[in-house]
Amino acid sequence: LIDGAGSQLVLSGMGQWSSGGIGPAGSIVGWGGSGQVTVANGALWRVTDGGTDTSTGPGSPAITVGDAGGNGKLFIQSGSQVEILSTSIGPGPGVADNFNPYMAVGRSGGTGELTINGGGRLLLTGNAPVQAGSNRTTTLNIGGDSDTAAGGTGTVNVSGLGSEIRVAGADGLVIVGRNGTGALNLSNQALLATTVMLVGRGASGNGTLTLGNSALDLSGQWTSNPWTGAGLTIGHLGGTG
Repeated sequence: LIDGAGSQLVLSGMGQWSSGGIGPAGSIVGWGGSGQVTVANGALWRVTDGGTDTSTGPGSPAITVGDAGGNGKLFIQSGSQVEILSTSIGPGPGVADNFNPYMAVGRSGGTGELTINGGGRLLLTGNAPVQAGSNRTTTLNIGGDSDTAAGGTGTVNVSGLGSEIRVAGADGLVIVGRNGTGALNLSNQALLATTVMLVGRGASGNGTLTLGNSALDLSGQWTSNPWTGAGLTIGHLGGTG
């Protein structure tokens, strides 16, 4: 429980992962077990690479909710904020930059639930520029995160004026039901903003998007693949949306 204005949990930098190897900061809620995090009453949870060079490490600054058969729940309430941020190391042309933020709700057989209300905010901001073919997207996966491996079950509910998800910066991507089962429900003046959204992707993907008196804002430029501008696809690569 992270509760109250001024209360902060910050995971920053690059170091030794418990599973071996070196990588940027990250957190898993419900990794083969049951976990719950509540961020409430103006509190802040931030995960960031801390400006260090993570370009040669595996992965992104990240949060996963429900992994490896586990059950995870994350609540962002009452004007609180959860942020996942990357920075750029400013490499020259053709040189890899840092990886951009990643979040998954329900992956690898796990069950994840994300609830945002009361003006809570989830912000994924990819500040490392993307070069053509570099595949450094800023990504939120709901229900699986692979086109080939079996996914999990993910549910995201965002409700109320000021409650929002923003997947911004370099190549913002939201996938609902990626070779798993995903549901994204926006209600009562909630907002989701990104560049590209896919609903139901992969042979076993089943995704549902529900908008009730709420807004979906797709804008920006896509760089890493030869797409230009924002996009919305319902049912992709054999999936059902």
